[in-house]
Amino acid sequence: MPGYDFDMAEGVTYDIDLTRPYGQRIQNFKFKGQPLAPTQRLRVVRNNYRVNGGGNYTMYKGAPVVYRSSEEVRELIIDWVEKHQTIPTQSNNNWHIVGAG
Repeated sequence: MPGYDFDMAEGVTYDIDLTRPYGQRIQNFKFKGQPLAPTQRLRVVRNNYRVNGGGNYTMYKGAPVVYRSSEEVRELIIDWVEKHQTIPTQSNNNWHIVGAG
């Protein structure tokens, strides 16, 4: 699997259970330390590659667009680094792979 087809989420915690079938692998998903309620909505930021089905992520097709930006992700990262003058080198360990091997 190419690295650009391996997505991670920030601002939440979760486990990836590789023993479960596709579509059921994300377990123990929490937002602000609490399980996500079935009716709770989160705003998800995606790039146009993923929104248009890139990497076979077709679940985003037809999803409502709340905000569209013409800024490139790489430019946003450059801006952030210039503002903070540092690049984080430690993971916050917000996700774990479970059920492997």
